[in-house]
Amino acid sequence: MPARNHTDKSNSAAPPERAPSGLLVRWMAAQALRHPWRVLWLFLLNVLLLGLTLGALSLTGLMIDVLRYAVDERAPYPKYPYAFMAPGPQWTSLRGVLWIGAVIIGLAAIRGGLRFAAAMAQGQLVQAVLTRLRTIVYDKLQRLSFRFFDANETGSLINRATSDVSGVATFSEFALIQVTMLGVTLTVYLGYMLSIHTMLTLIALATTPLLLAASLIFSRVVRPAYEQNRKLFDAMVLALAENIQGHHVVKGFALERPEINKFRQANDNLRSQQRWLFKRSAGYSALVTMLVQLNLVVVLLAGGYMVITSRLRGETNPALTIGGLIVFAQLLNMFSGQVGAIANVANTLQASLTAAHRVYEVLQARIEIQSKPDARPLFRAAGQVKFVNVSFGYKKNEPVLHHICFEAQPGQCIAILGATGCGKSSLLGLIPRFYDPDVTPGANVAPGESPGFEGSADPRPLESGGNAANSEAQPLPNGRGSEKAPQAGHIEIDHIDIRDLKLDDLRRNIGLVFQESFLFSNTVWANISFGHPGATKEQIERAARIAQAHDFIMELEKGYDTVIGEQGSTLSGGQRQRLALARAIVLEPSILILDDATAAIDPDTEQEIMAAMDAAMQGRTTFVVAHRLSTLRRADLVLVLERGRIVQRGTHEELMHTDGHYRAVARMQVADLESQWIIQARKWVEGEAATPMVDPEAMP
Repeated sequence: MPARNHTDKSNSAAPPERAPSGLLVRWMAAQALRHPWRVLWLFLLNVLLLGLTLGALSLTGLMIDVLRYAVDERAPYPKYPYAFMAPGPQWTSLRGVLWIGAVIIGLAAIRGGLRFAAAMAQGQLVQAVLTRLRTIVYDKLQRLSFRFFDANETGSLINRATSDVSGVATFSEFALIQVTMLGVTLTVYLGYMLSIHTMLTLIALATTPLLLAASLIFSRVVRPAYEQNRKLFDAMVLALAENIQGHHVVKGFALERPEINKFRQANDNLRSQQRWLFKRSAGYSALVTMLVQLNLVVVLLAGGYMVITSRLRGETNPALTIGGLIVFAQLLNMFSGQVGAIANVANTLQASLTAAHRVYEVLQARIEIQSKPDARPLFRAAGQVKFVNVSFGYKKNEPVLHHICFEAQPGQCIAILGATGCGKSSLLGLIPRFYDPDVTPGANVAPGESPGFEGSADPRPLESGGNAANSEAQPLPNGRGSEKAPQAGHIEIDHIDIRDLKLDDLRRNIGLVFQESFLFSNTVWANISFGHPGATKEQIERAARIAQAHDFIMELEKGYDTVIGEQGSTLSGGQRQRLALARAIVLEPSILILDDATAAIDPDTEQEIMAAMDAAMQGRTTFVVAHRLSTLRRADLVLVLERGRIVQRGTHEELMHTDGHYRAVARMQVADLESQWIIQARKWVEGEAATPMVDPEAMP
C-alpha cells in the first residue's frame, strides 16, 4: 500500500448512520432464511419436542391419579387423556402404572433422539449462515477502497469479520428459532393450563405482567452496554495487534512494562464493563426466579384449596385433581420460564443487533473504486501514461495534490523527487486506481486531448534557456488554466481514461514495489507468483534473477520452497525488497512503479537493489521515487514536487542549469560524495583501503 500523508483514521470518513433495528432484524432473519429447509426442519423438530414434553407431563399427572386411586378407592377415577391408553376391565392398577411408566420412558427415548437431531440441525444452520456471511464480508473487504481502510482500525475490521459475524449467526441459532418457538410454546402452555382449570390459570397469570415488565426493562438497560462492549473489545484487540506487529520497536526501546500496563488497562476496562453486564444479568435472573417461585406458591395454595374443598364436598368428578394440580404447577413453571426467557432472547437480540450493525456497515459500504459496467479490456498496455489536471486529497477540502499534468511515453522513466509529505506516494497511488482524482476547478480537457501540448514528455513549453524548470506556476496555454465549472481531473493509459478500463486488467499491467513491501507467510515460490498464480517455474526464476534475488534464494534452507516468516521476518530488508521486485517483474507489466524502494536499505544493499531495479526498468514505463543522482540522471523526465505541486520538471541536464530545489539537492549529494572520496583517498594513501572509487554516474 502506498504511503499516505495526513492520514487520520478518526476523521477520514464521517461515521455512518446507524441502520434501524427493524431493518437489521429483517436482514439477520434473511441470512437464516437463505437456508429455508434447514430452518423448517429445525422448527419441526422443536414442535415435536414440545408435543412430546407435554405428553410426558400429562402422563406424569395421570400416573399420580392412578396411584392415588389405587390406594384410596374413594378418590376420583383417573381421567385417561388418550383412548388407546384406557385400561381394560382385567387391568390392575399396578399394570396401569407400569404401562404408563413404559410409555413415559419410550417418550423420553424419542425426545433424546429428537434433541440430538435438533442440536445437529441447529449447529448446521449456524455454520451455514456463519460460513456464508464470513465469506461475503471477506469478499466485500477485498473490493473496498483504500479510504475505507483509512477510516477503520485493523482490529475493528478483524472483529467484524470474526466475532461480529458470529454474533449475527447467533441470531439464527437462538433469537430467530426461539422467538418463533416462544410464541408457539406460550400459546400451547396457556391453552393447556386453561383446559385444566380456567380460574387457576387467571390466578397464575397475575405475576406475568411483572415478569414481562422486568424483561423489557432489562433489555433496554443492557442495550447500550453491548455497544460499549464491542468498542472496548476492539480497543483490546488493537492494543494486542499493535504490540505484536511492533514488538521490535517495543523491545528496542525497552518498553515492555508500559506496553503490558497499556494492555492490562484495556483488558481491565473490558472486564469492568462485562462485570457490570453480569451484575445486571444476575440481578435480573434473581428477580425472575423470585417471581416464578412466588407465583408457584400462590398457585399451589389456590389449587390445594380447590382440591381439598372438592374432596370435603365429596365430588366424584372434581374439576381439579392432585395429578392435575401437579401438572398445572409444572406447566406454570415452564410458562414462567418462557416469559423469563423473553429477556434472554432480547438480550441475545441486542448483542446480535450490535454485531449486525457493524457487519452491515461493512456490507453497505460504498465501493468507490470499481469497473464500469461497460469497461474496456486492457490486454497489454503500450505504457503511455498521462496526468491531466489531477488534484487529489484524502479528506474533503484538504488536497495533497494540485493540478498535476504530465505525460510519459512508452518505455520512459519518470523520476519523482521531493521532501517527505509532498505527495509522491499519493501521486503514484492514483495510477493503479487505489484512489480516484478529486472533482476540482480546472481545465475542461477530454480524455486523449493534450492540455496545450502534443505528445511531449513535458506538458509545458520550455522556459528561456531551453529548460522546463519552475513551469508549474505558469497558466496553461490557450487560456486553459482559467477557472471553469468543477471538473474531475483524469489519468490516461494509452490515451484511455483509466476509469474506463477494467480494474483487474489495469492493475495486471502495473507492477508495484513499495517502501515497505509486504510478504506472506508462505514459500518463496508463492510470494513471487502471488500476482501471477499461473507463472511457471522458469518465469519465477527469471524474475528472481532479474531482481538479483536468485542467489540468496538458493542459499536458503529449501531454496524456493523455503517458507518465510510472517511479513518476511526471516529475511533482511534488502532480501524482502528483491523478492517484492521479483513479484512485480513476474507479471511482465508494461508499467512499473517503484515507490522509494531503497528508503530503508543500507548503502551496500542499495547498490544491489538499484542494479536490480535498472534491469527491471528495461522496456517498461517506469515511475520511480528517486533521490540518487545516478537514477535521476537516467530519467527521461524528473518531476520535483513541493506541497503537492510540480514546481520543476525536465531532464537532469535541464534542471542543473536552473536555480531551484533540484540543483540544491544535487549539489548536496555531490558535496557528500566528494567528502566520501577524500576520506577514501586518505585511507588509500595510508594503506588502509583499496583504490578510492566514486560513482561517476552520481556526478552531475
